[in-house]
Amino acid sequence: MGIIIRELFWEFFLGGGLMEILKILGVLGLVWGVFTGPVLHDEYTVTTLVTQGTEDGVRMKSPFGSPGSVVFDRDDSILFLVGNQVLKVDVKGRVIPVAGSKDRGFMNGMRSDAKFGFLGGIAVDRDGSIFVSDKGNHCVRKIDKDGQVTTVAGNGTKGFADGAAVAAQFNGPSGLAVDSDGSIIVVDQGN
Repeated sequence: MGIIIRELFWEFFLGGGLMEILKILGVLGLVWGVFTGPVLHDEYTVTTLVTQGTEDGVRMKSPFGSPGSVVFDRDDSILFLVGNQVLKVDVKGRVIPVAGSKDRGFMNGMRSDAKFGFLGGIAVDRDGSIFVSDKGNHCVRKIDKDGQVTTVAGNGTKGFADGAAVAAQFNGPSGLAVDSDGSIIVVDQGN
């Protein structure tokens, strides 16, 4: 399951295993109970942005199974992972393919020509480039602003090796983040 917490207005976006992307807006308050200690008091509104189905549309059904990790891009659209694809819910609620396809593989290239093994994590840098951990291919991939997918770390071989980015080896990289300096931090789940 992926969770994003935005400081402004307490917005939470959930994905993974739910087969839907939910937006939860709320006001959070903490009440101290005499016998119970701190008690979380909350009022939330849950809105389903996208759910599993057969057609794309504004806040309507969309053709995907269990969404995975989620992140905001620079335009406040929601990027999320489904199997071998990166999808986006724009600010109007439309589901738009970003890169990959339903077919599994290992190929760099433009948007839908690129192939992924199974995506685990997603992050966006301050320039708007998207980074994904490709668990099935044991590498980290980059989707630039023009939609070109390249391998930036790992060589597609399962293993454990530090070194130059494309010589390094991972074993099922999952979580991923980009820090303020542009460094990519990877959770190498199998190691």
